[in-house]
Amino acid sequence: MNTNPTSPQPSRCTFTLPTLITFTLLLTPPPPAAAEDDVNCLRGLLRSLHDPDHTLSSWNFNNNTAGFICRFDYVGCWNDQENRVISLKPADLGLAGTFPSDIRFCKNLQTLDLSGNNITGEIPTELCTWLPYLVDINLSGNRFTGQIPSGFGDCAFLNIVDLSSNRLSGNIPVQLSMVGGG
Repeated sequence: MNTNPTSPQPSRCTFTLPTLITFTLLLTPPPPAAAEDDVNCLRGLLRSLHDPDHTLSSWNFNNNTAGFICRFDYVGCWNDQENRVISLKPADLGLAGTFPSDIRFCKNLQTLDLSGNNITGEIPTELCTWLPYLVDINLSGNRFTGQIPSGFGDCAFLNIVDLSSNRLSGNIPVQLSMVGGG
């Protein structure tokens, strides 16, 4: 133990408030890429589906403020200050086209309601891989064809599936028995 009163003392590091603020800003991570993914999801949906009544024409992507897509009609977000979509419900709008593959960018989506439109083609087999938190999906009243994807069994949180009034064929996959705690 050094008892010499002239030995150097440990140095103290002091910061001024502006320095602390600068360090804090430098260490704060940028906004997550997931938020940009959600914007791409909605842009892709708008691009890929024909909107005969221009109901979705109010979706303006020229705004870059936090949470701007959360103010879009038919879109619900976790928090209105973030561009993180958890529900998408453009039902009964007469939207036409094939299933919008860009929906895969809405990775936090829990509710998807595209019912009552004129969407054709097959339901993507990767849907539950794209949307792992999906709880409720309503694709009824469209013109989907092909088989019901067995991949619905991969949706760990899926509770409600409505595929009625489509042109689906084949057997109901046994994996759907797991839906809703099956």
